Amino acid sequence: MLLEANLMPTESFILPFTVPAEDRKKAFSPNMETTAILTLAEANRKRPMVVDVFPEKIMFISKLHYPLWIVPWENRSLLVDGLQISLSNVSYMVLPDIEAFLNHVERGKSDRTQFFNALNQHEQTFASFPETQNIQFSSIITDKTLLAAVEQYVKETTTAKADTSENIVLFPPKLDREAAEKSVLEFLDFYGNLQSDIRGLEYSSQILNRSAKLHQEKINREIELSNKAFNTEVEAIRPSVEKSVEKLQKEQDAKTEKMNKRARTQLNAKLRERERLQREFQRLELKRSDCRRRLDIRRSRRNRTGIARLEQSLQSCQNGLEDAKERLANSSRETERVQRQNLEEANALRYQYQALIDSERRRIIDIETSRESTVEAKKSEELRLRSVTARVTGQIEQMAEQRKLHLAGLWELTIKWQPEKSTHLTIQSYLTAYFALNKQRYTVFAPFRAQSSEGIVKKIEKKLLSFSLPARIQLLLQPRAKAFDRMFDSCFETMQTDKTLCSKLEELGRVNNILSQPDLREALTKGLAELRAEGWMKQEEGAKLIKDYVKG
Repeated sequence: MLLEANLMPTESFILPFTVPAEDRKKAFSPNMETTAILTLAEANRKRPMVVDVFPEKIMFISKLHYPLWIVPWENRSLLVDGLQISLSNVSYMVLPDIEAFLNHVERGKSDRTQFFNALNQHEQTFASFPETQNIQFSSIITDKTLLAAVEQYVKETTTAKADTSENIVLFPPKLDREAAEKSVLEFLDFYGNLQSDIRGLEYSSQILNRSAKLHQEKINREIELSNKAFNTEVEAIRPSVEKSVEKLQKEQDAKTEKMNKRARTQLNAKLRERERLQREFQRLELKRSDCRRRLDIRRSRRNRTGIARLEQSLQSCQNGLEDAKERLANSSRETERVQRQNLEEANALRYQYQALIDSERRRIIDIETSRESTVEAKKSEELRLRSVTARVTGQIEQMAEQRKLHLAGLWELTIKWQPEKSTHLTIQSYLTAYFALNKQRYTVFAPFRAQSSEGIVKKIEKKLLSFSLPARIQLLLQPRAKAFDRMFDSCFETMQTDKTLCSKLEELGRVNNILSQPDLREALTKGLAELRAEGWMKQEEGAKLIKDYVKG
């Protein structure tokens, strides 16, 4: 078994089992550690209260070193499990076929329809891409709480090279330096692939935006050329359109003037006729008034002959007035008819010529409308191009960000310590085996932090010795981190299925049993004295411990 004990590589760092707390001024000696561990092991021994059921016995307590490897990388280090128990799954997003996307984009540089088809196709592909896969890393420790605990452990501890002359006993390691470095290569390859993916995605984004910019420039040139072509066409026909419009306007003006002249002639005749009728009407009114005056005179004189003649004249005037009044009304209606007819003809003429003028001008308007429609279609195409490019670029950037998050996650699986080369690191533990009625069980004590005796004793000085011995020792030794307990628990879970490992550990424990060491009495005696001096143990408790476990 001395061969097993001397498997420590030359470049090794041993983390002490017990590290004093910051406020502890006194050192915690190996003898105190041995005495305290034996006390805890004794406290964990099962003592059934049933008659004829034998209590457990401690078969061995063995100090074993859990082998780890520190592999430097990028100014930090990866932690490798020397027992190959750690098996980690890392989830990551699988990328779609970026090379196919690039090929489609490249082919679409000269064909905008093909470019749009490529973007539309891959936008759907990218939108539904999040396929997650797991990659396994054997041996590499990815438990962040354990990594933080080891990092803090190293930070607090003054490390030293292992003295291979000492009986340093390792859990049976499965990895040497070369194997540890080889196990890291898969991790580094995966990290490098992620970096390559990011560069590929960034390059794809650049190619996409560069191609989109070329198409945008083409569209802008097409808009410029369309405007120029339409403007040229407009300028080519504008003189003839303007000439035709001017001719039509002159024709309209001439016909309108002729029509107005004819209407004025008719109206003037009607107005003269009206004036004549009005004069005749006024004359008859005056004659009627005179007849009425004269009739009144004849009546006053009772001149019957004169009265009859004047009444006849008055009736004749009245009939003449009614006839004149009717003719005046007819004249007014005729005047209005002539005015209305002239207005309708003028409007009809204006509408006729306006339609002809609009038809001429529409030759230009149609070209301008066609230009606006063509330009608007180009602008809409450019807007759609920018929109779909932005969406696809956003998807690519999102994939790149996912990759960067993966990188950051992998970076968090390193510790802030970088030795010059791959270095062996061990974490000490005490493996204890109990036996009763042909049944054997194991427990392990993971690293502790020794508390300050002064602080605790001052707080509960009067009550401390009234506590049970195990309770006092548990106050003294506080577990460093639950992560170490989980690490050793994983080891013992592996022992349940790995009979070879179980057999080797049992053999190592028996051969390196501290209960069989010839200097055990001396170690316990000194440890008892130191613990008793700090108020952690009574003399009779230590004496019983020595009596129970030291022969002779």
